[in-house]
Amino acid sequence: QAQFLHFSDTIVPMVEQAASKADQLLSLVEGDIVLACEDEVWYRATVLDVLPGDAVKVKLVDLAIMAIVSKDKLRVAKAAMMKEPVVAVSCCLDTWVNEDKKLVLEEWGDKMEGFLEQYSEVDVEVVKTSGDPSSGEDSPA
Repeated sequence: QAQFLHFSDTIVPMVEQAASKADQLLSLVEGDIVLACEDEVWYRATVLDVLPGDAVKVKLVDLAIMAIVSKDKLRVAKAAMMKEPVVAVSCCLDTWVNEDKKLVLEEWGDKMEGFLEQYSEVDVEVVKTSGDPSSGEDSPA
């Protein structure tokens, strides 16, 4: 709970203020650290992929989720933005790395939601799996 309060009381306002003063991005490359607006809230993010048209796939680092936003919803992030510790941690159970994502979701999705909710103050839903970058294949997250 303390970490969530730190996120909502310190990090979100800090990012909102920085985004209001930051420049729009002129160019993007994978790995750039940016500020991204998702559902009218600004977050610290990294660029995962520049998609065709106006879309950019980003990872909202404090939530450990991916989102697709338009380029006009991105701002330049100064290095000082990343001095605060990242709130969320992405992980994958080692034994799931090479498993079929559909089978894992069918077998474990509901179980993991129930298990994780007892440790969370928000609803938890397992909605997707993420890829293993070293193999080029999808793996459960």
